[in-house]
This record gives sequence, structure tokens and C-alpha cells, in this order.
Amino acid sequence: MRPGAIAFATLALLTAASAPGYATDYSYTTISPPGSVDTYISGINGSGQVVGDYYTSPCCSTEYPFVYSTGTFSAVSPPGAVRTDLFGVNDSGDVVGQYTNSANDSYSFTDIGGVVSIISVPTASITYAQGIDNVGQIVGYYEGSGDTIQGFFGLPGSFTAVAVPGATETQALGINNSGQIVGAYTSDGNGYAFVDNGGDFTMLGLPGNDGIAYGINDAGEIVGDFISGGVINGFADVDGSISTINVPGARFTEVSGINDAGQISGEYFVGNQNYGFIATPVGIPEPASLGLLSFGLIALGWFVTDLTAPNPPDTRTGARRRWSIGMAAGEPRR
Repeated sequence: MRPGAIAFATLALLTAASAPGYATDYSYTTISPPGSVDTYISGINGSGQVVGDYYTSPCCSTEYPFVYSTGTFSAVSPPGAVRTDLFGVNDSGDVVGQYTNSANDSYSFTDIGGVVSIISVPTASITYAQGIDNVGQIVGYYEGSGDTIQGFFGLPGSFTAVAVPGATETQALGINNSGQIVGAYTSDGNGYAFVDNGGDFTMLGLPGNDGIAYGINDAGEIVGDFISGGVINGFADVDGSISTINVPGARFTEVSGINDAGQISGEYFVGNQNYGFIATPVGIPEPASLGLLSFGLIALGWFVTDLTAPNPPDTRTGARRRWSIGMAAGEPRR
């Protein structure tokens, strides 16, 4: 078995969310490679393929970005990169993320069908691409003049602004194949999750505060997290009914994505360690037994490397949210 092959630990736990009519029973599969001290999952596609990164001991001295598929991790690093973060993956295995070169220049990129492209919004000082749909439309945010933070979406070369009216900051974080966009914005010092239907913005009615929407599937089901009583809780929004999604026994749960089968990706915090997870509705095969698309990793062959090629040191510790209120200019969502 090559270095970094995943060791699955399926939690023998089922949980029920509160929204009526929603598939409420899940089995949780923990994603935690041998030797890792923290694992984070950023997105999931229709085949159950996920992207993210993990850290080794001592936390968080070394980071390894990865694509996970069919029980194994594959490390990823574009040529010339000294640091890479992956944020989204579509049903073809195309990925979107961010990398930094040896000159400390940071770039968003996509790999679509094996073609690598740099993503940059005109006039932006830096661009953060966060999600990608099946036709290659990208969502994200960028820093403009005066360190303003603005969302965007569209095909490369034809981006459109995503701006919640009255917001001081807007970040577009997820997109489905109908062009619905989810994300987060700030107003009056508070944070709110939103869904954008063709320019019609709706704030999600989350409990607590500091709500963030990360993912949306083709049925319009939305996932993300919110803070209540100082605790990060995952959620699912189905037709306006909010269900809390928390891994049993976890101190915090953050939900990063949902696919059309209702599988949910994210991470949870137990003790002093983060673990990735996939939550599968009962009755759907577990991730390790799914017939995952093999061509996704073939398309990624341009930068698949051994998992012993790490990113440089990182100082983040403990539970980590990918977006926060009053985010400092230049700070990515993770």
C-alpha cells in the first residue's frame, strides 16, 4: 500500500436531524489518514470524491492537500507550488483551489479536463476561487481597492459580481448546476448566510449567529454552519426547514458540501483534533464501496504526487472555520 492510503473508521452512529421530510438518518465515515493530527474536508462531488487537506504532528507543522477517492488519498501540488489548498470539486473531478509559489505569490487555479488555468478577476489584488460546477462556472471572492471583499461567479474571462445589497463584505462559496450560489456576507458587524437565485438574495434563517453557507446541491439543499453559544454547528436547509447536523460526540461540526445523493462532507472536532467526515444517508452505500469515477484522478494526473511532499508550516490549531466575520484582508477562508 502506497504512503498515505486511507484508514477508514466508520462511526457506528446514526443521528436524526429535526426537519420533517428530510432524510435524517446518517452513518458517519471518518476520514483521518495515519499520522495526521488534523484533517479538513472542503467539498464533495456526486461520486463521493472529496478534496481537503490534513496536518501531521506537531500540529500544524506540515500540511498535505489531497483528493480522496475510493479509499485512498492522492496528494496534489501544481508545478512550482510550495503551498496548495483545494476548495471544490465537480462531478467530472475538476478541481479549484489556491497555490503559492516560492516568491510568495498566490494564485487561484482550476484543473478542468487536465487543463490548468490561473483564475483572476480583473482589477483584483488577489482572487480566491472556491467552487466549480459541471460546466466550469466558478464562484469565489476577491480583494478590490481599499481591501474590499467582493463575491464573483462565471466562466473564466466573463465574471459577474455577487454582492448582497447593503453588505460590507460578500463571499460566494458554493454553486450548483442551476447556477444557484451560496455564501456569506457581513452587515452591521454581523455575519449571515445567503442563497442567490439569479440576483435574488435570500438570507437563511439560521439560529445563533455568524452563519455561513458553503454548499448547495442541484435540489437546492444548502449546507454550512453557524455559531450558537460559542459552539460551531453544521446545518442543512431543505426548502427553508433548518436541520442541525452535528457528529455525535463532537465539540464542533462544520459542514462543507452536499451532493445530489444527500451525502454531506465536513469536519468535526474531538478533544484537540479535527477529523474529516462523510455523512451518508442510511440506505446509500458507504463511500468506500461507491463506484467512484476513476477519470477524476486521471484528469488530475498532471500534479498527483507522493503524500510525502508537504506544504510549508502552518500555525493554525484547533477547530478552524473557513470564513469569519471581519476577516482580515488577504486571509483565505481556510
